[in-house]
Amino acid sequence: MTDVEVAVIPSFLSSLSLITVGLLLVTILLQYVGSGGKYTRLIDAPVVGKYWRWEPEFITKYRFVTNGWAIVHEGWKKHGNSAFTILRPDSNITVVPQRYVRELQNLGNDVLHPIEALSQDVMGDYTGMNILVGSHLNFNVIRNKLTPKLGDMTPIIEDEMRYAIKREMPPCRDEWKEIDLNNIMTRVISRMTSRTWIGDPLCRNDDWHSTNLSTTEQIFITALALRLAPRFLQPFFHRLLPSRLKLRKGIEKVHSYLIPIIHRRQHLHQYDEKPPESPHDVLQWMIDLADEDEKEPQDLATRYVFAVIGSLFTVSSSLVDCLYDLIEQQGMISKLRIEAESVLSEDSGWKKGTEKKLEMLDSFMKESQRVNPPSPLSFKRIVRRTITLSDGLVLPKGAYICVVTSSHFQVDDGTDAAVFDGLRYYKKTQAQASNSRYQYSSTDNAHISFGHGRYACPGRFVASAELKMVLVHMLLNYDLKFVKGKISRPKNLHFLELGLQDPSVRVLIQERRKASQ
Repeated sequence: MTDVEVAVIPSFLSSLSLITVGLLLVTILLQYVGSGGKYTRLIDAPVVGKYWRWEPEFITKYRFVTNGWAIVHEGWKKHGNSAFTILRPDSNITVVPQRYVRELQNLGNDVLHPIEALSQDVMGDYTGMNILVGSHLNFNVIRNKLTPKLGDMTPIIEDEMRYAIKREMPPCRDEWKEIDLNNIMTRVISRMTSRTWIGDPLCRNDDWHSTNLSTTEQIFITALALRLAPRFLQPFFHRLLPSRLKLRKGIEKVHSYLIPIIHRRQHLHQYDEKPPESPHDVLQWMIDLADEDEKEPQDLATRYVFAVIGSLFTVSSSLVDCLYDLIEQQGMISKLRIEAESVLSEDSGWKKGTEKKLEMLDSFMKESQRVNPPSPLSFKRIVRRTITLSDGLVLPKGAYICVVTSSHFQVDDGTDAAVFDGLRYYKKTQAQASNSRYQYSSTDNAHISFGHGRYACPGRFVASAELKMVLVHMLLNYDLKFVKGKISRPKNLHFLELGLQDPSVRVLIQERRKASQ
């Protein structure tokens, strides 16, 4: 070995040492950043999703992005009877066993706050959804106004459904047409929702629908992008997101439509000696029930933007799942058509109570939701006050808790949970002579996609009615099939703890020659 080579070795080792130290420092920094949980952890709740014991937490967190559903399933199988911790890029969450739902379901939001958990998941501090935290306005309007009047509004919703499908569906009487079913059904649901939320004539405005859907879409894009960023970067990163700029402009455009309507309605009832009859829509009920802190037109218009989210993409996604499942489950189509024709003939069309008679369709919808849940996690709450449960488990203040939607993984009748049975809940209803426990809109400890208890989703009854109207219309008027070479339904995409429709999927549609409706 030459003197030069000998001289180089210490230099190389020195450089290698510096690189090693640098990498070690970066790893320690990332580990420090990753270990700073946003929410209070339960001391004895193990972390799931780690591949090895000393794995840095930032690696575990980002593994959840693409493996979130598998990690939830792993935790449920290993620790289903005790609490466990999941690390997400944006936060840590605690999953508690389902048996605690009965104890927790009716606690007020001064103890467990559902809207705060939802706002945190949608990055409310940056998207603006935190406007819903601390207010019950939208929840009370849907629960106390819209739901009780749902039966009386059935003709209005049906009218808008027919108009929407005619407006959005391409002509296909004599040929099979390839369509983007997800996009079409999202616009159909947007039109139906607008009819009940803001009324005529704005609900028939095409630019309004484009603005409504685009703004809601930008909320999700912004939230998902921020959830992937380390928490210490979010205050800076959100300013660089194009989606957030589009969101701000979208909200401004929504304001330009809604604020004049709100001003006009408030003025008529404040100053007219004989004000006209109030419109029967969600916007008017929001105006009527708003307190002093909520009644400003800009405030009401902004609340609309974030309150309507669940009525758009969540419902349309469920609708598309049902239609995909119908294409795959060909044996169910004739059964559901016969039921629909019989019920509509008996009631001479849609009227109050008609949708409750569609028991087989209701069962099919519930099974579709069981097999294709929007998320493997539900009953999300932020703990605002430390709780000690009956068996001594302590839920500390500041914890984010949730429950696994286990019906996706197991069913209580001993059958294979992976097998789709469209009449599963219909058979249970017939066997137990029960008309409500197994309905699509019903919730219990195992079926909690809509939540459960005091703060279960108040819009689930409206969603059920809308889904049945559209599905019946599609069953009686159209035939659907997958594109050539496809025999099974497309799989939903899993991102974080979310289930999303694959936007690239196309199906074939043709109008039925002897459509009865």
